[in-house]
Amino acid sequence: MHSRLTVVLGIGLGMAVAGCATSTEWQEWRDHTTHFASGQHGVFSLRNNRDGSNPRVSRVDIAAA
Repeated sequence: MHSRLTVVLGIGLGMAVAGCATSTEWQEWRDHTTHFASGQHGVFSLRNNRDGSNPRVSRVDIAAA
């Protein structure tokens, strides 16, 4: 029973560690903490629906692109 628990915990720990980012990947994430490139990009993305079936694009958006 004790060895079974050790095996299960070992597998669980191995899976948890395997899903972690490397220190280089964490540094890259810390350097770029936002999903959007700019405030304009964020407003544009939040204004439009997720599947893109009804986009709302203005002339200002086109000029900014």
